[in-house]
Amino acid sequence: MPTTKRAGSASLKRPAAAKAKVKPERQTPRQEIEEETLTGEAWQFDYFLEHLMEKSGHYFSSDKPPKLMVASGCDGTGLPHYVLNNLTQCQTRCITGSEIKTPAALFLLKQRGQTMHFDHLMTDIAHTVRGKGPCWVHNRCCTLSDEHLKNLDLFVSGFSCKLNSAANSRRWESDPIDLEKPECQTFVQSVEFVKKYSPKFYLFENVLGACKTRGSGQTESPKAWYERYLSDNLPEFTHQSVIVDALPQSEARSRLLLLGSSVPTFSALGWASQTTELNDICSKFFCHDAATNFSWSEKGPSTYLVNLKNDVDYHRCFAEACQSLGVEEFFSFYVE
Repeated sequence: MPTTKRAGSASLKRPAAAKAKVKPERQTPRQEIEEETLTGEAWQFDYFLEHLMEKSGHYFSSDKPPKLMVASGCDGTGLPHYVLNNLTQCQTRCITGSEIKTPAALFLLKQRGQTMHFDHLMTDIAHTVRGKGPCWVHNRCCTLSDEHLKNLDLFVSGFSCKLNSAANSRRWESDPIDLEKPECQTFVQSVEFVKKYSPKFYLFENVLGACKTRGSGQTESPKAWYERYLSDNLPEFTHQSVIVDALPQSEARSRLLLLGSSVPTFSALGWASQTTELNDICSKFFCHDAATNFSWSEKGPSTYLVNLKNDVDYHRCFAEACQSLGVEEFFSFYVE
């Protein structure tokens, strides 16, 4: 070992160089899925549902079940309603839904009468809570019937996830629990609906970002705040949260579910336990490649416009062409 000497001092050993740290490879939950568990077969919902019920010890009755009365808020594409309709052999009646985004609302309107059946679709969940407001279905202001809403079995709401999402660049700069923001109000309004109409069960859905802390320097998560708010405002319900994935789909789409029950014989804890069991069963199914859900259309003719837009330097090329040719001359050249 080489040493260094100083005048009037003992020999000192040179400190050994620190060993380079090897960072462990970052694992994701989906890395546990082995290649042999993937299938190239197209996804078929009917087959999956039948297989899931068989594995969980359930079956479809030959007798039609009674009508399941449902309402929803922040519908998106209405998937919960679609699933319930299949489970109950089309014996699900959705009294009302709400969707503020035009593309999603138009999708629901197109599916109405085919795969989904709902009486009203309000333009905002705030109108649903008030029982009156603009309706996408009838293109006018509709008033909801309290007679039907007072006999609800289930209320489902996928309240706004923007403030909790990791994709939100301001997620850690601002508190997701800000009651002044309309995105946060969708949760509050969902709770108000449950408080007003007292369905037997409720189900709220949000992204996993709700399980993280509310912001820099804080220890509480939005999830903890939601759970406390639900307990304080809905004391007649039992409450439980659970995380589920979109198995057996290949894309990781884990979500936080907030469950509530006002039925003593089926508590929210029992509901969450059965949900976890179903999620475990789905994790053992073959995962379907996402490509099987899509089909390729015929390739259109190649044009100068398409080639130019595909160029990563599109904006730079456009600006340089305008400067060199002049705007009018450039567009006359482009049209030709």
